[in-house]
Amino acid sequence: MAYYPLNINLQEQMTNFDKGNFSLWYNKFIPLSSESQLHPCDNSGAKDKCINLYKNKYQDFSKNSFLKEKLTKKHTYQMHYCNMCENSGYKTIKIKAKLLTPLVLGIGESHPSETSIVFDRTLGIPYIPASSIKGINRYSRSVEYILESENIDFSYDKPDEKSLIPLFFGSQTKKGDIVFLDAYPVNLPELKEDIMNPHYPQYYGSDGKNTIKAPSDTENPVPIKFLAVKEGAEFVFRVLYSTEKTESNSKEQITNFFKRSLTKEGIGAKTSLGYGHFEILGYNEPGDLKKSYDDYLAEFQTEEEKLQKKVDDFISEVKTFDKSQQSQIDSKFNEWRKDEEINELEEIAKAFLPLINKKKSKGDFTQQYLILKEILKLEESSEKAEEEKSESSQPQLTKKEQSAQKKMEQFLNSGNIPKKELKKYKEFKNVFPELYEQISNLPVK
Repeated sequence: MAYYPLNINLQEQMTNFDKGNFSLWYNKFIPLSSESQLHPCDNSGAKDKCINLYKNKYQDFSKNSFLKEKLTKKHTYQMHYCNMCENSGYKTIKIKAKLLTPLVLGIGESHPSETSIVFDRTLGIPYIPASSIKGINRYSRSVEYILESENIDFSYDKPDEKSLIPLFFGSQTKKGDIVFLDAYPVNLPELKEDIMNPHYPQYYGSDGKNTIKAPSDTENPVPIKFLAVKEGAEFVFRVLYSTEKTESNSKEQITNFFKRSLTKEGIGAKTSLGYGHFEILGYNEPGDLKKSYDDYLAEFQTEEEKLQKKVDDFISEVKTFDKSQQSQIDSKFNEWRKDEEINELEEIAKAFLPLINKKKSKGDFTQQYLILKEILKLEESSEKAEEEKSESSQPQLTKKEQSAQKKMEQFLNSGNIPKKELKKYKEFKNVFPELYEQISNLPVK
C-alpha cells in the first residue's frame, strides 16, 4: 500500500486529488512505497509503475475545463505584452509549430523518481521555457555562421560581431536585441511514458564500494522510465526584436535560424536521438487565440472604440477583394446592408464603390450602385470624377511588374521561397508592399 508523507488529514485528499495544479501534486504530494524505504510508487505500492501513475494523474487533471480557459488566458496575456512592446519600437515574430517527435524537458531536474519534466508553476502543464528557446536559437545561429563563413574569430571577451550573435543574443558587455517568450501549447498536450535503457549500469554506477566495473554484455539492462510530451502537440513561439538597432532583414534572419532550431536541431533533451523536433505550421496566431485576444481587448474598449474597430475590420476585408470575386463581394455587400449599426456609413460605401458593377448589360443602374449613390450623394458629374479617381489610383503595371506579381503569388501559394528569389524581388517592395511583406514571412529554402 502506498504511503503519503503528509498529515493524516491530507492523505485522503491527495489520493483523490485530480483538480487544481498538477505541478504541485507532482513535486510535493506523490505517494511513496513505505515509511522506511520512501521509493516512488503508484497507489498500490508498485515501484515500477510510478511513471504510469503520474501520466494517468495528469490526464485526470487535464480534463478540467477551467485549466483550458487559463491556458487561453496565458496566450492572451502574451499577445497583449507583445502588442505593448510593439508600441515601444519592437516587432513580433510568431511561429506555430507541431511536435513530430516526443519532447523531453527538465529530465534532469530533482525529483524522487530520478527523472522529471518541466511544468509551468501556475498552470501545471508542460511548456518550453524562454531560456531553452534562446539557447537552441543561439546555437543554431552559430552553426549557420560557421557554415556560411570562412574566416571566423570567436573570442569569449570579444565575440565576432559579424556572426550577429552579440547583436541578437547579447554578450558580456551588452544585452541582445531579441526577447524570447515562454512557448505554450495551443491546447492541453498529452504526456506519454517513455524509457531509456542503459546497457552497462555497473559501469555507470557503483556497487557501494566506490569501484567501477568495466562494461560487459553480462550486465542486465534496467529500463528507466520517464515522462515526455506526446508528439502531435502544437506550440506557439513568440519573439520580440528591436527595430532601432537591428538590420532591415532581421525578421528574415531570425525566422531562418528559428526554423533551423525547430526542424533540424530540436528542443530539449535527447535531440540527437530525434526527440524535440517540430514541423512549422505557420507564422500567424491561431484563429481561436486571436479571437480570444480580441474579446479580451473589447472588455476595455468604449462603445465608440468597439464600433470603430468593427468598421475598420470590415473595410479591411472589403479591400481584400477585386472585381473578379463578384460572388464574395455580393455576399459581403448583403452582410453590410443587414447590419443596422453600420449599413449607412460612407467610409464603407466608399470601400465598395470601386468593386461593384455600375450598370447592367441593358444599361440600367445596378441595385448595389443605386444604394451607394444614395449614401454618398453622387451626382453624374461626381460619378465620373469618382470613376476617373478610381482608375487613376490604380496605375498600369509594366510587363516586368506583371510578371513579378504573378511569380510572387506563386511563391505565396507554394508556402516557401528560395533565398535568392526573395532578394531578387526586393526591387518590387514599393510596387507591391503587401505582397512583398507576405513573401518575406515565408520559410526560406
